[in-house]
Amino acid sequence: MSLAPAPILHNGVLNTTFNASDFNNASKLNSTNVTGPLTVSGLATFNSGTQVNGTENVTGAVVCNTSTVNANQTVGGTSAITGLTTCTGGLTLGTTSTLTLPSTQAINSSVTLVDLGSAQTLNGIKTFSNLSVFTLGFQLPIPSAIISAAVPTINCGNKSSATFTLTMGNNITGFGFASIRAGGNYTIFVTGGSSIYTISNALTGGNPSSFKTNFGGSALSIPINGSVILNCFYDGTTMYVTYVSYA
Repeated sequence: MSLAPAPILHNGVLNTTFNASDFNNASKLNSTNVTGPLTVSGLATFNSGTQVNGTENVTGAVVCNTSTVNANQTVGGTSAITGLTTCTGGLTLGTTSTLTLPSTQAINSSVTLVDLGSAQTLNGIKTFSNLSVFTLGFQLPIPSAIISAAVPTINCGNKSSATFTLTMGNNITGFGFASIRAGGNYTIFVTGGSSIYTISNALTGGNPSSFKTNFGGSALSIPINGSVILNCFYDGTTMYVTYVSYA
């Protein structure tokens, strides 16, 4: 087994500016600061990390046996690595460290980044600038229950689509929609109560200020043990309410 080459000397002095010719073959650097251009054309192994203040061009493979970054790292000049970079010990970032990737790259993570291979829960609003395709379908939350009242409050949570359930306990004269979106489509599954109740064909409620229904010239009657599905579409000004009745 061959021994690792001795540390490179430049004019007999370590920790100074090196020339490109100093790195033509495999080299072992321990705790070496490089302030000038650094070009590595062969295999580079860094067991204790690197500090580069100048230009770094690595065209060969880079192997990091153990990489731990406890603070922000600064690489002066231009850093270009065209070969394979392998971290067998993983890469651990400290709480004050940041890692910036090209916009086309992603890292598997269970915390804040998208995991492309397994289930993950993402918090906060995510914006998709292009068409989003869900090959296995799209799952909405379980319908929220609406408390029966003359003018029930329906919080749509600023969603474009939502479903609700309502068990009749009194006649309804209007709906008070909250946090609705223009173009929103909201479905309400209504079940009858202990008596026959009605939903007005001239709905009011204040939000939105305008309702239109296809109930005809009279209120919609909800029979005992019956059910009705209300489909509500908001165009930004008016809420259009249509129904399908089931005995």
